[in-house]
This record gives sequence, C-alpha cells and structure tokens, in this order.
Amino acid sequence: MKIFYKLLKIKCKSFNFVFSNQIKKRMKYGIIITLLCIFIITSCKKNTELFEIDIKCSQANNLTVRIFSETETGLKLEDSSKIEMSRAKLSGKVLKPELMYIFIDNFNDYLPIFVENSNISIVLNNSKISKSSVKGSESHKIFTDFVQSYTAYCDKAAGIKKTLSNAEKNYDTLMMKSMEESYSVLKSELIDFQVRFVEKYISSPVACYIISSHLMYGLSKENLQKLLEEIPNSNKDNKYYFTAKNYLMQLKNENEKDTLITSDNILDQDSDTLWANSRG
Repeated sequence: MKIFYKLLKIKCKSFNFVFSNQIKKRMKYGIIITLLCIFIITSCKKNTELFEIDIKCSQANNLTVRIFSETETGLKLEDSSKIEMSRAKLSGKVLKPELMYIFIDNFNDYLPIFVENSNISIVLNNSKISKSSVKGSESHKIFTDFVQSYTAYCDKAAGIKKTLSNAEKNYDTLMMKSMEESYSVLKSELIDFQVRFVEKYISSPVACYIISSHLMYGLSKENLQKLLEEIPNSNKDNKYYFTAKNYLMQLKNENEKDTLITSDNILDQDSDTLWANSRG
C-alpha cells in the first residue's frame, strides 16, 4: 500500500506539473494575442485620425512639396517634404474633409485636393499638376466629378462669349440676341446641375463646398434657405456650411437684387481658374 501511495503521489505531482505548464502556455499565448489586437486597433485608429499622402513624381527630385489649407486670413502651411528618389510624403489632420492645395517648387501650376483622414496616393502629372491622379479620398473623387461637369459648362460659355464678341464687332444684332439668350439658358442649366449634384451628395462636405463657392451666388434667398435646410445635421459642422449660412443671413439683411449681381459672372471662368474659385 505504501508503495502504491508513493506512486500515486508521484503521478499527481507529474500531472500537476504538466497541467501547470499548459496553463502557463495558454496564458502566454493569450497575452500575445491580446497585445497584437491592441496594436492592430491602435494602428487602425491612427490611420483614421490622420491623412497621409504619398506622392510619386519622376521629374522633381530635390524639390520641396507643400500642402496648404485655406483660412479666413489666407493659406496656411500644413506640411512640407523634400522629394527624394521620386517620392514624397505629406501628413496632417482634418476635422472634416476640406479642400487643400499642393504646390511644388519651380512649378507654376498646383493641385487642389479634397483631403480627408485616409491614406491618399498621388501620381504627379509633370506637365500639369492640377491634372494629377489622386486615389484614396472619396471626397476628392466627388469633387473631381463636379469640376469636370462644371468645366464643360464653362467651356460652352466661353464659346458663346466668343461668338457674341464677334457678333458685336460685325454689328450682327440677330446673332447677338441669339447668343445672349443661349448664355442665359446655359446659366440656368448650370444652376440646375449644381442643385442636382448637391442633392445627390447632400451628406458630403463637398456639397457644402459647392454651395458656398459657386451655387449660393446664383440662388434666391428662398431657394438657398431651402437647400441648406436639406443638409443633414451630420454635415452641418464644416466651414463651407457656415460660409453659406452666413451668406444667407446677409441676404436677409440686404437688398437681394444688389447682392445677387455677382451671379452674372458665374460662368466667366475656364478650367484653369475654376479650381481656384474658393480662394477668390
């Protein structure tokens, strides 16, 4: 019996040792998995709180690239980087998607880009920076779609004005009247297009940008107020909405006819100057 108890005691100790080692291994793996989860969550959280822009350019080595935001007092530098081995990186943080501007030394052109907190990649167009390829920003995609359509209207307006100018030189009153009517129709079509575009992307800050930089100058006080009321509360905390709201307050306090006189120039642009509309 004594021998049996000794053997049983040895087996119990051996079992306890093995069982204890298994628990330690499981605890060790559990700690590792927990740390990995924390690392992944932290990394994801970091990426969603910042914008990181990767720029690829083949003919701009050793030049400096800068990104600016727009404030009430002018442009504000957000970040800068030197281009090395045809690559450059910019980063920062925005509370809401907003339009920024990328400049590169020795280039006359610049790239307007709707920035949001995401990983954004740009393939630079060396001949015309504003035509560079941008991926990773849904807001910029919406903005680009708008600008392409808007530019088409402006190009049509430029053709009408050129024909009108020639008609004036030749004292062709019939052609002058025809072109003036065409211009008026085109301006109405442009306003309708913008309203439809805003309603389609009513939850995007780009919609508020369109209203504040273009559309509000061509709308009556009543129509502007109605359009702003359609914007969901989740999209009313960006600077473009506040700009349009302040303009509406001005309309309520001033003579509407005098204030809306700037709408006559809504089509007096081309594709090069259109990008800079919000900068004045």
